Formats: sequence, structure tokens, C-alpha cells
Amino acid sequence: MRWLVLTPFTRFGYEKLARFLRSTSYRTYVPLPRDLCLGLQPANLPASFMEIWEPLLDLIWENAVFAECYLTREDLINQINNSLEIALLVFKYKVYGKLDISEWLSRIPRKLEPKLKNWSGILVIDRFVDYVTLLRSNINIEKVLAVDAFAPTPLELLILTANDLINWTCGIESIIQWIIKYIGEIILLSSNVSTAYLNLTRDPSYRDLVNQCMAESYMIRWWRSEK
Repeated sequence: MRWLVLTPFTRFGYEKLARFLRSTSYRTYVPLPRDLCLGLQPANLPASFMEIWEPLLDLIWENAVFAECYLTREDLINQINNSLEIALLVFKYKVYGKLDISEWLSRIPRKLEPKLKNWSGILVIDRFVDYVTLLRSNINIEKVLAVDAFAPTPLELLILTANDLINWTCGIESIIQWIIKYIGEIILLSSNVSTAYLNLTRDPSYRDLVNQCMAESYMIRWWRSEK
């Protein structure tokens, strides 16, 4: 058995994921730091991450799910550092009003590889980049389930486009402008990152842009779906 379960990196998504996993008895691989599975808290872990993971962590620490965390310390550090670098570029744009596409592309991680290639049971993915990377690796998957809406953030679109993992038919600047809007406006005006993601994916202009410009938009679950 080799299933793939998709959840957005949100509190809402992880609540639905926890309910789903509570009803299964399969071995499950989850995108949480390995230290957390051992009851240890990694250094410099943002509080917002713990808030999102809490519903699943409760299950793990109660031994209510047969789970193994597969996120390494390096994976976590890279995620946080990449987000900080992009946030600095957003701040720079807000201050100076200049957009250097080459500078943005220089901050994008390269040579993406699946974080886990061999598993038996359920593999949970909470990042659209990891989902596409896995599919592009031609790994056999028996079933794909989405516990909640699952769509890329603008930053993920830029990472996938820069690594030639999707065919983006519009200009790169259209993605960068949405990164600026998402980080510089939507997140700032939302109560937390989970609500910000919800506001992003419900924005008709963002959905229209992605559906029109991303040739592989069929990969996206704007609403909960299964296949």
C-alpha cells in the first residue's frame, strides 16, 4: 500500500488530517521535525508552526496514530531561512519600489528532491512544492487523497517555475507581484498564517491567474477532493 495524503500547511488542514488519521491504522509518515516525534522541540521553531501542527502532535504524543516524522533539521532550517530571505525582498520592494527579477530568482532553492521516496502506508505532504516534486519523480502512488483544499502559494509557484517543474505561461513578474501582495498585505492583515492562506486561495483573482497561467492547474484542489 502506498497512499499520498495532501493537507495545506494550516491549522484547519491539520485538524482535518488528525481526524482522518485517527480513523486509520496504517503506518503514516508526516512532515514534522523528527525531534518533535521524540518529544523534543527544535531550536528557533516559530510558534506559528507549533500551532499548526498541534492537532497532529496531540495524536502522536497520545500514541493514537502510528506515525513517523520525516522532516530533518536541515529541511526545517531551509524552509525558515528561505521564507525570511523572501520576506526581506518584499520589504525592500516596499521601501524602494524596485523589482529585480534576477535577485528574486537567486533566492530560490534549486535541485529539489522528494523528502521521502520509499514508504509503505501513508505519506502526508503539506507543501505543494513537495507534491509536484514527488509526482515528477515518477514514484508509483496507489491513491491520492486531499483532506482539505490544497493549492500553491505564490512563493511555491516561483520555486516550481524556476526549477522547471511546472509550465508557467505568464511572466515571472506576475508571480512575484502576488508574493509581495501575499506577504506584504494578506498575511499582515490576517489573524494568522492559516487564515491568510485561506484568504489567498479564496481570492478569485489569484485563482484565475493560477488557472490561466499554470498548465498543470489540474493538480490543484481549490476545494477538498479525492481521486
